[in-house]
Amino acid sequence: MGQGFIQSGLLYKDRHFVHSGCAAPLPPVCGSGCRKACRVRRICGMVAIDLKRKRQSIEHKEQVRLVQRVRAFYPDVLIAAIPNGGDRTASERVRLHQEGVLAGMPDLCVLEASGGHHGLFVEMKTATGQQSKEQKALQLQLNANGYLCAVARSAAEGYEIIEEYLNGKKLIG
Repeated sequence: MGQGFIQSGLLYKDRHFVHSGCAAPLPPVCGSGCRKACRVRRICGMVAIDLKRKRQSIEHKEQVRLVQRVRAFYPDVLIAAIPNGGDRTASERVRLHQEGVLAGMPDLCVLEASGGHHGLFVEMKTATGQQSKEQKALQLQLNANGYLCAVARSAAEGYEIIEEYLNGKKLIG
């Protein structure tokens, strides 16, 4: 019975009317409840986007602080950002993938051998941020190939990780 038919903007499926634009359950007549359901869905979507943007903004600010501090106290050390995130069109994603962009690549790299490692990669996260599957897999691969990959939850934590790394202390990846 999973099939339905469309009639005047409504999708009738398994004896329930659903608005074809937003899939909101509706009474048999599409009225103000439909507009309200669509608006609620749209607002919920905006809130989720705003939370993601806020998290990205926090990560951005912490990363900027970290890079500025490292460059101030270690001017000879090469630290570089890997601009992997952000909203892109499908064609941009394809082009970047063809150029070699890898999903899950950490945010920062310190191009300095130390403590038996070829270099250090730092993934910036908020206090509650979680690594994606791709980030976890790439972290394991980098660690297995002689690099150190760590997660920092703040600029202060990131600086501590970089400082310990540069001073040759053994860190757990």
